[in-house]
Amino acid sequence: MEWDGRKPPVISRQRPGRSWLWTGLLAMTLAGAAVLYHFDPARTWFYPPCMFHALTGLNCPGCGGLRAIHKLLHGNVTGALHSNALVVLLVPIVLWVGVRVVWQTKAGVRQADSPVPIPLLWIVLGAMIVFGLLRNLPVEQFAWMSP
Repeated sequence: MEWDGRKPPVISRQRPGRSWLWTGLLAMTLAGAAVLYHFDPARTWFYPPCMFHALTGLNCPGCGGLRAIHKLLHGNVTGALHSNALVVLLVPIVLWVGVRVVWQTKAGVRQADSPVPIPLLWIVLGAMIVFGLLRNLPVEQFAWMSP
């Protein structure tokens, strides 16, 4: 076959599998939310236990997080705050970051190295450390932080 002088096709610069990645992550998130909605972590055996709590007897910053999300999915914000207030506060941030990344990917906007602003990561890390320390203090004022 001879060359007919036409230009070769232009290949898209966007990675072909990237939109499938976000579609798959969204599907897994919705499936996980459906499982959490239908099966209460406080009454179901198949959720993994917290290894930090099993080894130390202390509550990590994530202890009670699955119960909090289960209660949020059922509209029980007060119960979710009692299970894990930090997770309840982080849910909107995680949703914002997820929507932002998907929106930028679909719009073809070049993303920075980190989809999350670095100062926000430091704030969340600091909040997790402080929350993890305070919820394990044997002080009555911080008892509400334990699940």
